Amino acid sequence: MKLLHRLALLISVMMLIVLSYYLLFPQDQGVVRLKISTTTSLYATGLLDVIAKAFSREYPNVRLEFIAVGSGAALKIAEMGDACVVLIHEPYLERQYLMKGVISGGRVFAYNYFVVVGPSKDPANISSVDNVLEVFRRVYMAGELGRAYFVSRGDNSGTHLRELMIWELLGVDPSSTSWYRSCGCGMSDALLIANEYNAYTLSDLGTYLKFK
Repeated sequence: MKLLHRLALLISVMMLIVLSYYLLFPQDQGVVRLKISTTTSLYATGLLDVIAKAFSREYPNVRLEFIAVGSGAALKIAEMGDACVVLIHEPYLERQYLMKGVISGGRVFAYNYFVVVGPSKDPANISSVDNVLEVFRRVYMAGELGRAYFVSRGDNSGTHLRELMIWELLGVDPSSTSWYRSCGCGMSDALLIANEYNAYTLSDLGTYLKFK
């Protein structure tokens, strides 16, 4: 019920934007396009498709158009005026753009979890560890010993920035090592590459469950 309430809140916010658009730019009888920049992780979960279907039933003259990129790119798109709504999951970047006045009225409508996923043989022996710093330390050590690989999104997304923060907290920088692979890609592609190379990666839980 909480999720449904949050989805209703999100749809209400979208409608306020649409109504403002109507007042500023009167439309004919055609369809209004509402562009929304979001993250590949959120889009890959399928949640936005559910929202779009519910929204179109309520407001058939409005078409939602999602632009799925990394969190940083999603905010840049809004800054350039190419999106009316931003749906991302990187609070640090959000606060920066709120302070700059690029975006306003931020609302939390859902949450997700980060998970470290990897090969079933678990060469870094992380399956029994519940401390993320220890997990990354073991992956780093296994990589240095030639036992493991790690795939980074490398796309300035919220997931990528969180990964970099963890390495920084550990005091290590694996970016120049042979076992660290930066793909510059979205979450679904990063998971596919990690699976292909029997590598570890940091993923949001929603996308992982969809592609598991």
